[in-house]
Amino acid sequence: MQGLLERVKRESILEGAAVYFDAVNGVPGTTHSVGTAQTPVNNDADLRTILTQRGLHTVVLRSTITLGAAAWGLRFIGEVNRSGELWPRINCDGQNFNMCAVENLALYGAVAAGGNIRAHRCFIDGKNASGTFIECIIVGSWTLYNATFCNCQFLGATLNYQSFYIADIYNCSGWVTLTNLNVGGLGHHHIVMDNGRVTLANTCTGDTAWLFGDFLLDDQSAGTVIKDHRSSGQKQTRFFQEAVAATDVDGITWKDLLDRSTINRPVRICGFRVTVAGGWAGNAQIRIVDGAGTTKIFPFQDEYVEGTDFVSGTQAVFNFPVEVSASKGYKFQFRSSNAADGAGKTLQLNNLDVQELS
Repeated sequence: MQGLLERVKRESILEGAAVYFDAVNGVPGTTHSVGTAQTPVNNDADLRTILTQRGLHTVVLRSTITLGAAAWGLRFIGEVNRSGELWPRINCDGQNFNMCAVENLALYGAVAAGGNIRAHRCFIDGKNASGTFIECIIVGSWTLYNATFCNCQFLGATLNYQSFYIADIYNCSGWVTLTNLNVGGLGHHHIVMDNGRVTLANTCTGDTAWLFGDFLLDDQSAGTVIKDHRSSGQKQTRFFQEAVAATDVDGITWKDLLDRSTINRPVRICGFRVTVAGGWAGNAQIRIVDGAGTTKIFPFQDEYVEGTDFVSGTQAVFNFPVEVSASKGYKFQFRSSNAADGAGKTLQLNNLDVQELS
């Protein structure tokens, strides 16, 4: 009953100030009665004519509409469940969608150019757009200009920032990937998330990201400055696995299999998997040393030995993760227990499990 009363109240307010559209239960034409709440119009061409004739800019959608021309300066309001659709939808269908406001609907389909959209309580698939998005569900891949997201939920969306533009995220949640943060070092992007995960892609090569709230950060950026003010419980930035192709052993001489003598942030190494090949006479041995190669970091004993401490091709998990400071770096080294092992006797690093920390 409450929902019905609210709908009647809205209809009374919008009657005469909006054109009603319903592709399912509406009718064609442009006469006075068509486009009203009682007799909605059922096609885009007649809708445009009615808007122009009556000098109106507001459209109430009771069903999906596919745009047949550019939309500029229009307001679209969805009437949820009026025609059996949970979200009345606008299919942009490659048209321009500029200076428009949308509410209680789904916006999808390719956009030739989107400018300054204001969206409230909408489901929006990736767009070429700028504007303000409030209490929306955000999905897909976006080409993003100046924009603000408030109280939105990201469902695996990718925000592709464009040069010289800023986009801020406030009190949002979910999983979102940000790319191309780089406006010449002048951009300051605010990211405030209640929960979820934010990925800064490796195409983020500049700007400053200010982080607030309580969320996981997967930081793959290469030059973006991180100002981290998140809650302490979510300080892990990202998890990744290093891998190196099969490399020849050099007898009993320690050889670098992976050289990470320079790292930008502290890391925690949690385990590894290596594969021995070529019929070694001896056993493979591994260790982790600092970036200078002068101080052993792992293990407590001299080395980890194949057959005793690890098995070829099997994941080895450290009981106590190895933490390495950014100032030291590290190298993953290997050798054989037999000096006769050399060319053709190889060790492959299938994965080195690393957590990069803030």
